[in-house]
Amino acid sequence: MVDMNKVIEKKYLFIVLMTCMSSAWSMQPMDDQDLADSTGQDGMTLTIGTANDSGVVGFDHIAIEDTDGYGTTHTTAGALAYVTEGGGAGVSFYSGVDGTDSIATPFIVDIDSDGNGGNPLLNMNIGFDPNLTRINLNAFTLALTQMDDTGQIVASSRRDILRTGASGIDILFNTGSQLGVNLQLGNQEQGAMFVLSGGRLQQIKSDDPIELISYNCVTAPSYSCTEGSSLKFDFNLVANDASVNGIELQGIYMDIVSDGLKVGKAGVLDKFDLTLSNVTMGEAGVQGASTFDNFKNGSIGNIGMKGVAITDFKTTVRGL
Repeated sequence: MVDMNKVIEKKYLFIVLMTCMSSAWSMQPMDDQDLADSTGQDGMTLTIGTANDSGVVGFDHIAIEDTDGYGTTHTTAGALAYVTEGGGAGVSFYSGVDGTDSIATPFIVDIDSDGNGGNPLLNMNIGFDPNLTRINLNAFTLALTQMDDTGQIVASSRRDILRTGASGIDILFNTGSQLGVNLQLGNQEQGAMFVLSGGRLQQIKSDDPIELISYNCVTAPSYSCTEGSSLKFDFNLVANDASVNGIELQGIYMDIVSDGLKVGKAGVLDKFDLTLSNVTMGEAGVQGASTFDNFKNGSIGNIGMKGVAITDFKTTVRGL
């Protein structure tokens, strides 16, 4: 007679072993060669929902990390970090004419990878809710920093390069054109890291000042830095026909290149108005006898452009 207890025990042991082996395989890191040897991937789809349908995707920081520095002089790992202020509020997503109705599921991410004939590619397509009318980038700071082994920011190395005010930045969209972003890592067949695949922009504005920060740094061996002067301004970019068509975003790209962050769009960019108001430069509140009129800072007032039309727009942000 067959001992059913032993049969069950053996089956149970087999299932446990297979589960452990499967878990072990899934946890193995992939390098460029592994990715290049992988073909026919089915990919995955991530549906991003928000806690209590609040419309808020909360996080402390997001960092793009360079793990090995560059050249033979700068070999310490560093990162460009997007750091949220005020308890990790992150980014909020809204719908409705007045942009106050929370979106429970802001976006869906489709991820796929392929060896691509020895030129490995990771593709992430981010499709936003078609009813999206407003994104609020809650108060945040962009910083250059080192990261520790646990993925946390090393506070002593942090250099803030941009700060927003308490209200953050509002991005408003027209209805009828779904916002989409395609991200490619590795061999970028689309020609850039980020390419917008849809959406019509109505306005980008900050109700509190945005601050761009510079530093006074010394050379080797200490390389120490102290925060220096800054440029502060209120920002408002609005489509020339904001209430009707907005600015068509499809085709706008962003890429990290050797000399900075490149942003552009082939063809004609829809007209827009741009205003920088309450512009102040220098060290606020600091006086110096050796400077003009005993001041190291000054108010410039307001700067604006109306009905701007650009063909084959391209700019590179550098020198940070």
